[in-house]
Amino acid sequence: MAPEVAILMSTYNGENYVEAQISSLLNQTYKNIKIHIRDDQSSDATPNLLTRIASREPRIRIVQDTLGNLGPSSSFFELIRSSDSDFFMLCDQDDVWLEDKVETSVRATNTLHPKSKPYLSFTDLTVVDEHLSTINASFNKRQRLNIKHSVSFKKNLAQNIVTGCTVFGNKSLAELAIESYDKTDRSSIIMHDWWLALIASSLGETKYISQSSILYRQHSSNCVGSTGSGVSKALQLLTSGTFVNKTYSYIDAIARQSEAFANAFSKSQPTENIIAAKKLAALKSSPSMSKYISCMRAGVQMSSFDRDLGILFSLLFREPKNKLFFRRDAE
Repeated sequence: MAPEVAILMSTYNGENYVEAQISSLLNQTYKNIKIHIRDDQSSDATPNLLTRIASREPRIRIVQDTLGNLGPSSSFFELIRSSDSDFFMLCDQDDVWLEDKVETSVRATNTLHPKSKPYLSFTDLTVVDEHLSTINASFNKRQRLNIKHSVSFKKNLAQNIVTGCTVFGNKSLAELAIESYDKTDRSSIIMHDWWLALIASSLGETKYISQSSILYRQHSSNCVGSTGSGVSKALQLLTSGTFVNKTYSYIDAIARQSEAFANAFSKSQPTENIIAAKKLAALKSSPSMSKYISCMRAGVQMSSFDRDLGILFSLLFREPKNKLFFRRDAE
């Protein structure tokens, strides 16, 4: 029998696009699916739309709780908690899935058992505008992401390569994600997809499926989007007065997340992984070029060398008055 796949969708003020997205889920060529939808306290017509759609489709389950507005990361963790299926997939409210997305992801598992080692696969995306006209055929090429980094825990510490709305994971990954989420300071987890990528790359398997599986819609209300990359983007950032401060925020965030992950999985990690995570965690208390270079030597690197240079540039030109920058209440 074909394994059951739970599609997990978090919604928030998505009345303009959510119905089209749900239609693309229901039209998948792979039929053994359940759709779990948690609304993150929308103020528009999204909840009413979801109730109406779910009333006529038995494969849709509306996840009800009293947790209120959690933000996308925690909302997805609660959705992962809600599922007991063999496999799960993460789903944004405003994209459109290609009809063979689920089938392609299941086929790529090579009959992997749902409760073996944690497993995560992800795909490329086609970037489109709000009317679904193509902007770029490959999100990963547009962002200049080094896909090879996705299988390396150390590389994943510095930059997430995995786009959440393309994630396919097994039950083992889901269980480890919830267990660690429940015992971790949740403000230290940057995003749910990044945390899942860290678990899979350190304790299991990560696989990239090079074909696009989603029309990745860009519009004014995106939580996370495609902004492009390259020399022009780098020059724009370097000439911006906020570049150093934004980079400091980023360093602080990845340092806190690395520390949280090392604490959550210290007993199950190879020693070299813990050492690398702790080297990066050390930047939150006293950032410096020498400490970041030490991280790079330990294998912790961004997806491209110019991104690492950007961090080194910021650390080189930081001023003494910025020493308290890492305080959360100062952000």
